[in-house]
Amino acid sequence: MEAIIIKTIIIYLFFMAIMLMMDFKLKNFVPEKYYNILIIELYIVIFAVRWAGTGFSPEAYYLLSLLFIPAALIVIYTIVIKSKFYCFKGIDKKFVRKNRDEISKIIQEYKCQNLQGTSDISLGSNNIIFDNVSASQIKECLSMIGNYLDDNRDKYTAKDYVVYYTKVFFVPSAIIAILAFAAFKIGRTPYN
Repeated sequence: MEAIIIKTIIIYLFFMAIMLMMDFKLKNFVPEKYYNILIIELYIVIFAVRWAGTGFSPEAYYLLSLLFIPAALIVIYTIVIKSKFYCFKGIDKKFVRKNRDEISKIIQEYKCQNLQGTSDISLGSNNIIFDNVSASQIKECLSMIGNYLDDNRDKYTAKDYVVYYTKVFFVPSAIIAILAFAAFKIGRTPYN
């Protein structure tokens, strides 16, 4: 039991580190497919760690199907769906909220000048949704919005990054580790 909890915490921290690197490496937007790929990999790693060296019993096959059904649905959704989602980087969320009207204007202008028919672009809570829009048009629109972000946001300091990543990655990771440790301790406490 203790080894499983420790492995789970290590897996969680590993994937949080990947998300942190992805957030740092990408300039202004994170394609939804990156998150989907990360979720699928997480399913596979959890399954592999849980059943490594134990052989595949009927129970393992049952759990495998439970893990791979959502993974397959994510793959099908990513391939088949005509809408493409691009999330703003997390550190920009506050800036995006404050400047939502300006970003909406950029999107509206781009739509009026470049889109016809069933093509559409909309601004979600923290993402941009492209529906039936070509890859080159998506790139153009994201470039225009990215230029606006780069020109108008305050330059982030090291302190801004530390505060953001502490709130978003490290505090949740610490809470999960503490809860997992507490669950393990409670599970081992004998009842009188």
